[in-house]
Amino acid sequence: MNWFYYDEKNTKHGPVNNKELRKLAESGIISRSTDLETEDGKKGKAWQAKGLFDGIDKKQSRQKPLFSRFIYYDFLGRKHGPFEYAELKPLVQTGLITPETRIETNRGDRGKAAQILDIFPKQPEKIATNLSPPQTTQKAENRDLRQTIPDQRNDGDISPQANTQSRDKNELSPTPEIKTFCTNCGNPVLPQAVACMKCGADPLAHKNFCRTCGAQIKPYQIVCIKCGSSVEIKQNPSRKSPEDSPKQQYGYGTIQKFTNKINAIAGGEGEVELRLRDLFKGVFKHHSTEEAEKIFICGTESTTPVMKNISSEWPAPWLFSRVALCLFVAFVILKYAWSLTENPLLLPNIMFIGACIVPFSIMIFFFEANIPQNISFFKIILIFFVGGCASLLCTLILFKIVPNGMLDFFGAAMVGIVEETGKMLIVAFFISKMRNCVYILNGMLVGSAVGAGFDAFESAGYAFRAYTRYGYDTMASVINIRALTAPGGHMVWAAITGAAIMTAISGKKFSWKFIVNSKFLRLFALPIILHATWDMPISSKLNLPGPTVPIVLITISWIIVTVLLHIGLKEIQKQSSLP
Repeated sequence: MNWFYYDEKNTKHGPVNNKELRKLAESGIISRSTDLETEDGKKGKAWQAKGLFDGIDKKQSRQKPLFSRFIYYDFLGRKHGPFEYAELKPLVQTGLITPETRIETNRGDRGKAAQILDIFPKQPEKIATNLSPPQTTQKAENRDLRQTIPDQRNDGDISPQANTQSRDKNELSPTPEIKTFCTNCGNPVLPQAVACMKCGADPLAHKNFCRTCGAQIKPYQIVCIKCGSSVEIKQNPSRKSPEDSPKQQYGYGTIQKFTNKINAIAGGEGEVELRLRDLFKGVFKHHSTEEAEKIFICGTESTTPVMKNISSEWPAPWLFSRVALCLFVAFVILKYAWSLTENPLLLPNIMFIGACIVPFSIMIFFFEANIPQNISFFKIILIFFVGGCASLLCTLILFKIVPNGMLDFFGAAMVGIVEETGKMLIVAFFISKMRNCVYILNGMLVGSAVGAGFDAFESAGYAFRAYTRYGYDTMASVINIRALTAPGGHMVWAAITGAAIMTAISGKKFSWKFIVNSKFLRLFALPIILHATWDMPISSKLNLPGPTVPIVLITISWIIVTVLLHIGLKEIQKQSSLP
């Protein structure tokens, strides 16, 4: 008889004969819950097939990683994973997974960790003294073990009194009270823990909360006001080196090293934790029109908050997504109108609205992320239009001075240098004219506005050229491709440039001498490298799929932005804590 079986994605495989089906069951590809189908069209579960699992060791699923992915639930019921089998051992060693932890596999198997995994150290048999007589159903080896107990007592190794005390201490005593706290988020942790269950950080490597009492610590404090404990960053004794941390073992070591390097270049201190999920958590929540209006009116003399009232928590921008949706709806309406009438008067509108959807929305994102709220939306709109056009003009002038030929590796490098320099000059000009632009977050906002204007006008120009040369369909493709790749383009690069300028100025009066400042040059090199790499023919030389290089560069760009946001928030926190 031939059989067909279905995998976890409900994909049909087969046909296979009885012998082949048996091998699939032995290898774990087919489990008892797998759906089977016969040649006659009869369907059922694998366990219903008579004799299919006879003789297969039930412990087989505990010895080898027959499951490709594992998910575990912490004591709060939160879901973590998926993890490979080899990644589970560090979780067990750090105490994040215990024998009682709930485990789930991608094959649908569920249960306690001790039932599914075979990576826990075997515990010795516990010997109790005052036990009831053995029942007749107990195994022979347990009866043999009880028979050896009197001999051990006679030798003096284990006395009834000592054994009772050991049993009371190890089995009956409650879990000791947790008296230590994570210095990053203030969550209670075990003293020997090497990672916080809430934030995942090293409980000893931060100075946000007191290790002893969990009270919040200000940046200028050297002792805890509540308990008097010394506030200092300590090396966790459970780790021999930073590479031993759970995040390093799970494959995040390269990203963490990169973020720490960017943090050091920008003048930050300590480790940076990527919190992109918190950064976009407000997008999917309901917000009222009044909330949107409050965001748009901030930044004036009457609506700029006092420094003491500014929150230093991670921002949760959301309005940018609504703006993007509005622009997208307008774009769809215009395209639909063109499909009905083919009126050429619609073409400039399609080009400009399509070119503005992503750049303008990302500019709103940085406007919301500007926690000080000291720059008005009117100024940002002015920078978007005037700064965008001025940066294009400045770039074209520089191209006259530094001519560019083929867009090969050298040509791409020259394009990166010229265009980023042109935008940098305009960003610096606007920063020099704004007295209230004093923070890193302010510089990122001004830079994003200049970059958004540059990107929007440049994309509209490319769309117009595509229409005049190849027609409407090519123009629409250019608009779509430019929109998809815009999140890692000119807005983000110019925002990094704005942060570089503010880092070089460092709260002092603006001076054009910042151009030779080493802090500025190190950070300004990042957008130049990203831009040059973007334009280089790497995909064609290495035969990579088309979107590979843009996706990697967009990811790197936003990691850098997240690090700079982290530094900017630390700066605001430090300023708000000053008397």
